[in-house]
Amino acid sequence: MYIFQEIDVPSIKLEKVVVLITAGGQGLRLWPLSTLEKPKQFCCLLSEKTMLQITLDRVKNLVPLERIFIVTCADQVKFVKQQIPKLQAENIIVEPESRDNAPAIGYAAVYIERKISDATMVVLASDQYISPIEQFESSLLKAIEVAQNGNYFVSVGIKPTAPSTEYGYMKCGRQMQFGATVYAGIQYIEKPDLDAAESFLNAKNYIWNTNIFVWQISHLLDAFKIYQLESYKVLKKIQTHLEYITPQELSVFYRQLDKISIDFAILEKIKVGDFYSHAFVIGEFEWSDVGNYSELAKQLEVNKFGDRCKGLIHKEHTENCLLIAETPYKLHVKGISNLTVVINAQGDILVSLTSSVKKLKNLLQVTNMNHFSSENKNPNGDTLPRTAKIINSRNIIFDSDHQNMICALDVENLSVKIRHENVYVYGNQ
Repeated sequence: MYIFQEIDVPSIKLEKVVVLITAGGQGLRLWPLSTLEKPKQFCCLLSEKTMLQITLDRVKNLVPLERIFIVTCADQVKFVKQQIPKLQAENIIVEPESRDNAPAIGYAAVYIERKISDATMVVLASDQYISPIEQFESSLLKAIEVAQNGNYFVSVGIKPTAPSTEYGYMKCGRQMQFGATVYAGIQYIEKPDLDAAESFLNAKNYIWNTNIFVWQISHLLDAFKIYQLESYKVLKKIQTHLEYITPQELSVFYRQLDKISIDFAILEKIKVGDFYSHAFVIGEFEWSDVGNYSELAKQLEVNKFGDRCKGLIHKEHTENCLLIAETPYKLHVKGISNLTVVINAQGDILVSLTSSVKKLKNLLQVTNMNHFSSENKNPNGDTLPRTAKIINSRNIIFDSDHQNMICALDVENLSVKIRHENVYVYGNQ
């Protein structure tokens, strides 16, 4: 249940704050937990609540439900309604098609501006791990304060704990007048190579880009006018026709918007000396975008053998494995190491060398994981179902009493057996 418990902060106009949750991603790196039909933001990856519900809970002390908006695609509206039943239909902003987040945020801005004038927009992704909430609230309130008191585009960042090549970075300049955690923003940097990431870690003035943004809507639209003029013209046409525009007409307009991220479209265009400037707030909370199995594993408890488990798991002689089983399945593993084994609620299975799961996104971008095709035997001597994808793997025996999809990635000498609601993955010596 969503219960609004407003925080009183005299220096902030909380009544002008709206929250936009972006919930249109595909989550390709987390197949089979996340699928095209039901992406990760609508799944229970970290708790009994979905990632979207957890995101909503983080702002329940800041804004009432009527000032929270969710932008998503048409196929996913049903999940938003199921998971947040008290959210008004008019607060669900439906993209005609996925065109990255600059069109989504721009469309949401003109949509919200017609309803709430002079609003300050907080943009949150729907698929992040953040803890504790109290520290997140403190950082977000500081970001709102900065955005409401100047021509600032505010981003919340996190001090890096390792030289990550999976995250974008932000370069901080001088400390600003707003407090010890607020710095002038100098530069956004895309995901770096390892050498650059190590230099950023050592330099101490680079932080991870969390994609948590705060700005005044009027400033955002003005920035579109300055840096993305053609898209700005389209957005204003959409805003003019919002009251009576048909889905077909909206689609025509929407396709005219450049398919681009807000970082490339606006944020990286703003330079020192421009009318608008960057402010970076250093968040003092734990954060992950839960974008792949490596990040998901970090949120699970590790045992003395290096295994991390979620769901009903029975294991023997396993080491350094990530093991996940969704209800109603129970996963039995024996004699395996350094593997990621995942079975979803539909019985679809991933068996991968843990160091190779990062290949999933590229694999899914060229393969429809919902329509695998395979002969019953392949040149490696594997026995497989017709719905299988085998990559750099050999000597895989698959035996199931019902039709399942399986992806085997960089593994060998394994037996995978499904009987009713029990899944057995054994190493073949």
